[in-house]
Amino acid sequence: MGSIVRFVVASTGSAEPAGRSLSRWVILNPVLSIQAAIALSGTLSALPAGMDGSPTSAAVVYELTKKAFFDSKGQVFRETFVRDKQDQSSDPCFNWTVGVLHSALNALAESDSVWRDELKSFLPFAASYFNPKGPVAGFDVLPGPSFPNDRYYDDNAWVAMAYADSYRLLGEESLLQNANRARDFAYSGWDEQLGGGVFWKEREKQTKNTCSNGPTAAAILAIDAFKTDPAWLAKAEAIFRWTNRTLQDPKDNLFWDNVDLGGRKEKTKWSYNAALMLRTAKELFRTKPTPELEQYIADLEKAAVQKWVRVDGTIDDELQFAHLLLENLEERSLVARCGSLERVRDKLLSGSAGGYFGTRWGVAPKPSDPIKLIHQASAIRALAILEAKINRRNQNHSHQKPL
Repeated sequence: MGSIVRFVVASTGSAEPAGRSLSRWVILNPVLSIQAAIALSGTLSALPAGMDGSPTSAAVVYELTKKAFFDSKGQVFRETFVRDKQDQSSDPCFNWTVGVLHSALNALAESDSVWRDELKSFLPFAASYFNPKGPVAGFDVLPGPSFPNDRYYDDNAWVAMAYADSYRLLGEESLLQNANRARDFAYSGWDEQLGGGVFWKEREKQTKNTCSNGPTAAAILAIDAFKTDPAWLAKAEAIFRWTNRTLQDPKDNLFWDNVDLGGRKEKTKWSYNAALMLRTAKELFRTKPTPELEQYIADLEKAAVQKWVRVDGTIDDELQFAHLLLENLEERSLVARCGSLERVRDKLLSGSAGGYFGTRWGVAPKPSDPIKLIHQASAIRALAILEAKINRRNQNHSHQKPL
């Protein structure tokens, strides 16, 4: 919410970043009501109507999430949290979840530099998933030292993008090194069967999925933004061409899920597959703008909005997929479809039960439903992105002089 960048006077009487003062308060009071938020921040400006009883900012949802999911004894984040249960699992979350949580912390740290220490404290946990075993080292599905040797090419692409984003924010070379390691493993899933393409899973090379190809190309290009390498750029272009040729539905420009080595296609369409191909196309356009790419981007964006974005602000997919579509659509596309970014934000918050999110955008979990960290992290990143866009728009409007 706006208070992430505002200042409030805490009970000690000292001014400090609102995200932090709210964070300490919410540890003792996990359900932050609108009334309490107003009392702390002294403003109504960023609080959506109708969300009484639930946290309303990415910062506060993160603190609630950390309290619920972080096992201080094992120093790991757990995958699942069961409300009203005394003893929670101490098993660490999967690497896909780590990548989403990492990206959520990046978004918080970009919104306010006060979150950079929290991001830094998270990085050793993320690094514990790195498995040096060959033939190409990469991040495993669970942390070491007893690695399961069950590595996914798409997981490593998400990790590469998260590390590249952290490098942009923090400037530490070790982060770029980890981004390179994850990218190298993700690309090691490419071979020439079916004319190319990246497999999904190292141990079972049976399918080549849009979710491993789009993200791998996007990861290559995320790193290319810092250190351009023509050879890597050519690899990203090859992945992009193969995925369009093999897995794009010519009828609606969206993407099927995967193709197996027999050429059989599984034709489910997920929003994140469109999102990452959209991101890749935009990054390729940054490096080599062409009229054809410009039209491709426009057509894919239009198709994705029509398929998944509803006028009430719903992005109609599971949160771990939908948040990626949110961040890769242009703001003007969302506003044209939904009327405002606030409507998209408010619809997302309507799927919160006291700060705990369900599986889908705007659909709250039932009291008996286990809460998944990947859904919490997806909601945090989506909220942080929406808050930043809304704040930026409001600041731009406030700087405009009346005629």
